[in-house]
Amino acid sequence: MFEGILQPIHLLLIFGIALLMFGRQKLPQLGRGLGEAIGGFREGIASAGNKAIEDAAAQSFPKMYVDLRTAYAVSSVIGDLVAARTVQLFPDKFPGDAASKAADIRVSLNSLLQEHSYLATMTTDAAAAARATEQNGAAGALSSNADALGKLFADTMGAGAGTQVAQLWGARNSDLIAYATSGDATARQNLTETFITKFYGLAPNASDSVREQALATIKVIDDQRGKNFKVVAGDDRAAAAAMQAVADHIA
Repeated sequence: MFEGILQPIHLLLIFGIALLMFGRQKLPQLGRGLGEAIGGFREGIASAGNKAIEDAAAQSFPKMYVDLRTAYAVSSVIGDLVAARTVQLFPDKFPGDAASKAADIRVSLNSLLQEHSYLATMTTDAAAAARATEQNGAAGALSSNADALGKLFADTMGAGAGTQVAQLWGARNSDLIAYATSGDATARQNLTETFITKFYGLAPNASDSVREQALATIKVIDDQRGKNFKVVAGDDRAAAAAMQAVADHIA
């Protein structure tokens, strides 16, 4: 699962995109910045990733999800460093302050929302297949993610908003599990209607995007319940990608 992170093919793709965007002359400067940013963190990703794999083999699922979240956090740091270096070198292409509080909030929100999406579908996959021990471990990580989202909202919008988000996301997590377990119609309605209505009070501009993302997640769960393995990975990625629009309308 983690062995492919930042392998040669990925670096070639980065090089090709950079060449098209920035031209041949600026690549050496960008390359030095990328080397400095990535060098100190590849080992961290590999270490956390390897631990997660070992935990999975040992069926130590609570620990596996802790290590998985650590690997995700380290990879996000790499992205932050590369983005900051890119903005510094090419201010004409990326105007603005990459180190501003607004940019930091936007990036943190997007990271946590996409993490939620993947943790949610890992949890529902275990729930749909009645793998109770794995489900409990995934649900614990999902709960920690909800707490982190609540803290982010509390820091930016006040303690009341933080508490509301943590509770709202906790209810969403319960409904996701209930729908994955039995196809519960009430849980589905909560996900597509009740959650959106309550979230509207926090971020009115994001309600349409939240609804689309909820429907995308339900599609993943339907794939899981129906054992439609040919499309589940693509639908899972689409559900996570849909969180970007949610973050755009909140931040």
